[in-house]
Amino acid sequence: MPHILVLLLWIPLEAGCYALFATTPGKLAFGIRVYDIDGRKLSFTDGLLRAFGVYRYGMGWGIPIWEWWRQYKSYKQYGDREELEWNQNCEITYEQFYTRKEKCKPAIVFTVLIAIIISTFSVMVLP
Repeated sequence: MPHILVLLLWIPLEAGCYALFATTPGKLAFGIRVYDIDGRKLSFTDGLLRAFGVYRYGMGWGIPIWEWWRQYKSYKQYGDREELEWNQNCEITYEQFYTRKEKCKPAIVFTVLIAIIISTFSVMVLP
């Protein structure tokens, strides 16, 4: 049940991030942006469809064993350079947003984002 609640909260939040910023916190840490085929930010609806696709095809809705199978299949598809189900109407770009002297910037950003996410979910489960 908590897993479903997290998905119900996270999917619209993820779609909003795509619509507003063309990225999510985790993707931002690695300089990844997601646009539609025409090079524009995803609409909220397209962001919802992409997020649902990720959780359906990539994570198997968190169902034990099925989730592992879907992650394996997605990994194989990605490794074989096949288009993933949730990226069919998207264009993914990779931006180098740091210089050679700032190699640790992605790690710092990622660590800060993980700390924010963990603290947010910790506050949600406190009585």
